[in-house]
Amino acid sequence: MHGFVPLSADPAVQRPGAARRLRLIADAYGLPQAEREAVVPLLARRTRAVYDFLAGRAARGAQPWARLWRDGHGAAWRADAGYISRDEERWRRALLG
Repeated sequence: MHGFVPLSADPAVQRPGAARRLRLIADAYGLPQAEREAVVPLLARRTRAVYDFLAGRAARGAQPWARLWRDGHGAAWRADAGYISRDEERWRRALLG
């Protein structure tokens, strides 16, 4: 969902109607109510997990992670996790409304 909506803090990447797009993905996959409820807290958590993975690999100098970190990917994933977390109620309403 992060990549397809996209759920990005970067205004250059954001698309109008992100909440509607999120709902369309859930509808297309036929997610039942319980799974939609379960997805909401996972949106930011999984995005943060990508940041944590990237940070850990970069700290060890593993490639391509160290290069991606230097190129700013870590900051982008961290910002995206914050954006998703701050708007969690918006995503909840979109998925369950």
